[in-house]
Amino acid sequence: MAPPRENPDPPLAAGAPGGGSTSFENSYLFSLLQSDFSSTSRLVSWTTTADAPNPAITMATGSLISSPLVNGQAAHIRQFCRNGILDTRDFSIDNSSWSRFITKNILEKVADDLRLNLPISLLRVDLLHASLELPDQENQLTSWSRRASTSVRLSVVLPSRHLGGHISLSRAGADKRVVDTSNMPLHEFGILAWREELQPTVQPIISGARFILHYGITPVSPSRRIGSPSRREPVAVEKLRKLFIEWNGHPKPGHSFRAHLLNHFYQGDRLRLDRLVNSDACLLRYLVQLCHELGFKLFLVNIELSVFGQSHSAENVSSCNPQQSDETNETSVDVTQMEDLMGDTPGIFSLLDIDLDDLVCDDDREHGEDDEESERFRQSFFQRGESPEFEVDNSSLVPFVTRTYKRSAVVFWPPSQHSRVLLKTQHGMTLLERVQECKEIPTAHELAAWEAIYDCLEHGADWCYTVFVRTQPAGSPTPMQILASAAARWGNYEMWTRIVRSKRVALSAAVLQPDEVANAVATFGFTQTRPLVDEMLMRTPRQQSLDLVSKIARRLNGEQKLWADQRMAWLLSNLKPVPKNGGRS
Repeated sequence: MAPPRENPDPPLAAGAPGGGSTSFENSYLFSLLQSDFSSTSRLVSWTTTADAPNPAITMATGSLISSPLVNGQAAHIRQFCRNGILDTRDFSIDNSSWSRFITKNILEKVADDLRLNLPISLLRVDLLHASLELPDQENQLTSWSRRASTSVRLSVVLPSRHLGGHISLSRAGADKRVVDTSNMPLHEFGILAWREELQPTVQPIISGARFILHYGITPVSPSRRIGSPSRREPVAVEKLRKLFIEWNGHPKPGHSFRAHLLNHFYQGDRLRLDRLVNSDACLLRYLVQLCHELGFKLFLVNIELSVFGQSHSAENVSSCNPQQSDETNETSVDVTQMEDLMGDTPGIFSLLDIDLDDLVCDDDREHGEDDEESERFRQSFFQRGESPEFEVDNSSLVPFVTRTYKRSAVVFWPPSQHSRVLLKTQHGMTLLERVQECKEIPTAHELAAWEAIYDCLEHGADWCYTVFVRTQPAGSPTPMQILASAAARWGNYEMWTRIVRSKRVALSAAVLQPDEVANAVATFGFTQTRPLVDEMLMRTPRQQSLDLVSKIARRLNGEQKLWADQRMAWLLSNLKPVPKNGGRS
C-alpha cells in the first residue's frame, strides 16, 4: 500500500547547491522561504491520503457508516453521542485492513515526522473515541481536549462535506499551526497527529458534518519512553545556509539584493521584529540567526506598487482586479518604510530602490528573457490576494485611475554585495558627504557611514573604488583621504591606522597627502605614530617624503627633531623617482 501523500521538502533546483549549475535560482530560494519554520514543525504532523481503506464503521444498531459521510448518517450517529463524543462501545471498525493501515503506514509517518525515537514495533495505537461535529453543536473542543494518558494524539478525519472547523494547535499560545479540513477531496482521509504538549483549539462547523476517529499513541512497555521533540533547526534552514554561502561566494550578476514578500502587512510601528505574527515571525527568527552568522544585511521594508491607467468604465474604476483596467500605462515601486534588523548599519540606508525584478518568486526567467512577460508575472505576484487603494482623477474626459498595493517584505544581501548595494542605491556618495561634513564627535550614524565606505573601498571590487573617485569633483580629496581626515578629526587612532595600512593607501603618504599625515601625527602623538610614519617613508617617492618629514618636523621639538634630521639625511641619500601619476590613487 502506498504511503500517505504529503508535501515533500523542495527539490534541488538547477541553481541549488548540488544542483546542475552555480546560478542563484529564484524559484528554489522562494520554495525554501515558503517552508514551515514554526517550532511546532516537529510537534505536529498533518497530511491527507487517498490510499486509506474504508474502515467499515458499524454502529451498535448494526447500521454501516459509509465514506464519505452523508447527512442522514450524521443524524443517526448523533443519537449515540454525548457532547459530540461517541464512545468505543457504541461502534466498531470491522475492516481488518484499516487496523494494519493505522498501525503500519500511519504510525511510520507519525513516528518519523514527530521524531518519536522508537521503532513502531515498540509503539501501540489505541482507539480512544470518535466524535461528530455539527453546526448547532456546542463545546466541539471537548472531543479534542479530552484527557488521555498518551504522549501523542492521532485524529483521523473521515471524508465529508463541511465548512469551517479550523483546527489550531499551539504551545502557550505561540507558533500556531492551523489545519483546514474543509478543503479535503471527498475521496481523501485527513491524518493529524500532535504531541500532547500542544493545545488544540477548534472553530465551529458552519455547515455539513465532520466525523473523526481519535487515537492515542504510547510505548508498548512502560519502561520505554517516547523521545522529546527534536530541537534541531528545520531542514530548510540548512538549505538556506548553503544557498546563502554560495550566493556570497558566487554572486549572480544583476541581483545585489533580494526582497521576499511577507504574508501580512505591517503599517507604521508594527514593522518591527517583535510585532511580526504567525509564519512571518517564524521565518524571521531563522533569517535573523542566519544573517548574523553569515554577515548578511537584513531589513524589514514596506513597499508600495502603484499601477497607473485610464478606465472607460465606472465598473472598472472600482474593481479590485487590475486585469479589468482598460489600459495600464505604467507602474512604479516605492519603499515607504525600512527597519534595520542587524543593527550594524544605523542611518546608512534611509530607503532602498527596489524593482519588481528584485522580488523572490517562482519565476526563473533571466533579465532580458521576455522582460515584458516577466514584468507582468511579477506585478501579478505582488498583487496576489491584496485589495488596492484607489485614487481617481476625473479632471479629463477619461478617468485616470491609480491603484496602490501595499506589502511588507524582508530584504537581504550577502557581505560580497554590500558595495554594490551602496552604489546602486546612490547611498555611497551621500555617506561620504556625511563623513566629510562631520567636524566634531561622530554619532553612531557617522561611525556606521565611515565603516560602510571603508568596507566598500577596501573589500569591494576595483570598480567600486573607481566609481567613488570618478564621482568626486576635480581637485577634491579622494575617498581614502576623506576617511583618514575624519579619523584624525574624531581622534580615532584605530580607524586612522586601518586607513594607513589599507591596500588602497598601500602605506603611501602620497595618497594621504603630507599635510593630513602631519596633522594626524600632531593629533595622536609622535611616539604612537612614528612606526607607521617610518613604514610610509620607505614606500613614498622623493618629493612627497621630503615634504612629509618637513611638515612633521614643524610640529616636533627637542629630541624628536633629531628623528626628522636623520630621516632628511637618509632620504637625500636614497632618492626615488616620482611616479608619472604623482602618486594619486
